[in-house]
Amino acid sequence: MHLVVGASGALGQRVTHRLLEAGEAVRVASRSPERLKGRLPVGREGRLPGRLEGPLKGPFTNAVPVTGDLRDPATFPGMLEGARTVIVAAHGLVPPSISNHPGVVDGRGVRALVDAARDAGVERFLLTSVAGADRGTTAFARVKHATERHLAASGLRHTILRPTLFMESHALALMGEPLRSSGTVNFLGRGETRVNWIAADDVAAEAVAAVLDPLAPSVTLELGGPDDLTRREALVLLEQALGREARRKHVPLPMVKLMRGVLGVVHPGMRYLLDMVLAEEAAREAQGSADAQGSPGAQGAPGAQGAQPPPGAQDHPGARDAPPEPGARRFDRVGPTPLTAVIEAWAAA
Repeated sequence: MHLVVGASGALGQRVTHRLLEAGEAVRVASRSPERLKGRLPVGREGRLPGRLEGPLKGPFTNAVPVTGDLRDPATFPGMLEGARTVIVAAHGLVPPSISNHPGVVDGRGVRALVDAARDAGVERFLLTSVAGADRGTTAFARVKHATERHLAASGLRHTILRPTLFMESHALALMGEPLRSSGTVNFLGRGETRVNWIAADDVAAEAVAAVLDPLAPSVTLELGGPDDLTRREALVLLEQALGREARRKHVPLPMVKLMRGVLGVVHPGMRYLLDMVLAEEAAREAQGSADAQGSPGAQGAPGAQGAQPPPGAQDHPGARDAPPEPGARRFDRVGPTPLTAVIEAWAAA
């Protein structure tokens, strides 16, 4: 039986659907199991037969929901009973609050779940981390990497996935939904840094392949997508899909820095988010320096032209030829789904 933690999110839903399509038994953990209804095919809240009652017989068409909170270890026994694999698709970035942030969720919470899973006899633990976690360029990455090290030292067979920006979160939720509902899209900073985008379904495919392979070794995989685009360029694709132009509002970088300094003291959740914004802006400066020095492949890189579509945007963002972030490494796996495909499917829904 597979336990999916964070099953209500974009990744968790897709992992659950893929496991059920494969006929696997799935338990889905959520702080509020009622939120899963309508998002996933779920049955009655409760527990599947445990390890001592023999192997489970599929195929299964419904997942079994269970109350689970990474901030509350008292919920772990009910989550883990009979689990063969654990897939953590949850994070503490949103909604940001004093009690919900990466330090308590992705850090202390997931590390406690690793220990509980080891003691419960779980066979494989899959952790969703963040691209370049070992470089530690943000507080979020440093928390994730500390949890990666804890998992590696646990003795559990494990898979660590380090995806780049989820299209569903950073494009659709942060820009697409506001564009569709109000026409106004807010940017923290300039939105001109080239970033890599990956579809949640491509990450789910890697996760499910790992947990269904009993011989898969412990491994850490950097996952990317086919597109390197700025947030402004992604917004252009959203505008084209919806047929409307956005009203762009930017919070200036000095204000972001001030917010980081003031809010960070009393609001750790916001500190993590604003820290990521500042790191992205710093990466833009590094990209500009590399381009100015004539780094290989800098010519023809996607620009930041506001409402002007990037070259080839009507067919494909064309970012396969864009240079990587300075210091960036080659991805171990590249998902096939372009941002345009995800946007078009969302716009048509």
